[in-house]
Amino acid sequence: MQGQELPTDLRKGPLSTFVLSIGTGWDRFWFSRFDPISAGLFRIAVGSLILLMFLYSYPNWDRFYAVDGILQLDLNVVQRVSIPLDTVNVFYWTDGILPTGFWWWVATLASLGFVLGAFTRSSTVILYVMMISIVNRNRLITNGDDLVFRMLMFHALFAPLGHELSLDRWWRVRRGRPQPTAPMIWPVRMLQINILMVYVVSTHNKIFDDIAWTNGLAIYWTMASDMWSRELIPWISYKYGFLFTRLGTYGSLLIEGLFPILVWMPRTRAYAITALVALHV
Repeated sequence: MQGQELPTDLRKGPLSTFVLSIGTGWDRFWFSRFDPISAGLFRIAVGSLILLMFLYSYPNWDRFYAVDGILQLDLNVVQRVSIPLDTVNVFYWTDGILPTGFWWWVATLASLGFVLGAFTRSSTVILYVMMISIVNRNRLITNGDDLVFRMLMFHALFAPLGHELSLDRWWRVRRGRPQPTAPMIWPVRMLQINILMVYVVSTHNKIFDDIAWTNGLAIYWTMASDMWSRELIPWISYKYGFLFTRLGTYGSLLIEGLFPILVWMPRTRAYAITALVALHV
């Protein structure tokens, strides 16, 4: 009851101690305060990748997303050939009103604002809408990067990305406004868990849905592909009894499969992150 303490025997019992430890751990995991400078570094790194993506897509922007682009999104054509048309995107909503190139400028400026931390929350909302739009406009050219960026921008809507290393912070200091208190970590936890689930699901799919990963030849087929291989030293994939291929294939599975576990352990976290970064590089 409120205002009354638990009897000493209950407070010190093994069950109550266990329950209290679970509750304390739960609160610490989800609702502890953290230094948001790491969130600022995340914003700069991810924002730079998204900005580069939009800059590189400029020459083909109309080709990818305009009504008369490679997908032929003209409504009469779509109805005639029965192409599924996803209408949840800004391109569709503004067809015939705004040129497709207008949204390239919106996305690029929002990406720049996101990197610099200028109007961070507004920039994040715009980027989230743009990532939804480019995925839904033309799914034939959608890749894993687009889907991951969309997921990251969703979580970024709730994260304190503009607290540090941002123009927003500089403006607050210059105007003498009080700095926000250390934020709760729950939005970052949601982001971390979602990223880990990417590796959990992809590892499961590789093992159970693609025999090339279980027989050790996945890297060979990648390097033999005209689409994915850069053909620098293709012979290394099949020399010495496919040694490099098997090391790369099983090594990738090992790193991706163990990362969601080892990253939570302080002693192994740095090794897990370093291995995963090296894998992607």
